[in-house]
Amino acid sequence: MKTVKIDDFKNYNFLSGLKFSDDGRYLAYLLAHADFEDNDYKKALFVMDMKTKKSKQLTAYDVSSFLAFKGEEILFTAKRTKKEKESKDKSFVYAINVNGGEASLAYTFDMPGLKLQKRKRLITKYWKKFHSGETVLVLNQEKDLGCIYTIFLQ
Repeated sequence: MKTVKIDDFKNYNFLSGLKFSDDGRYLAYLLAHADFEDNDYKKALFVMDMKTKKSKQLTAYDVSSFLAFKGEEILFTAKRTKKEKESKDKSFVYAINVNGGEASLAYTFDMPGLKLQKRKRLITKYWKKFHSGETVLVLNQEKDLGCIYTIFLQ
């Protein structure tokens, strides 16, 4: 049996955040790999068409987390611009079509004005409530090891 060395982790890819669209046609997921220089994992968003069984990469390796489907759009968090990367108190939610194209900034949230409460429920359930006018949104925070939070906007 071969001994695994730290440098071997550079060669591995990790899947996370697998979620189906409401109609079951698409499967979105994050593909991550270790970045030893930044002591972090770099993640990109992929989507698989369940009819054709073909996957394609939708984003660069700059995604923080995958949130939910909104029709044929996928919502994800990222800090893409220099100003966003310097911001420590904001969360930036982008939307991209499942067929590809350029992601656009959909929402920006100020983090200090939010009250966090742990929940173990589906993101899409809360997204539908938020999208229909209620003030509830679930964010999957990158550093919280997959915990899902309900965020009540104040």
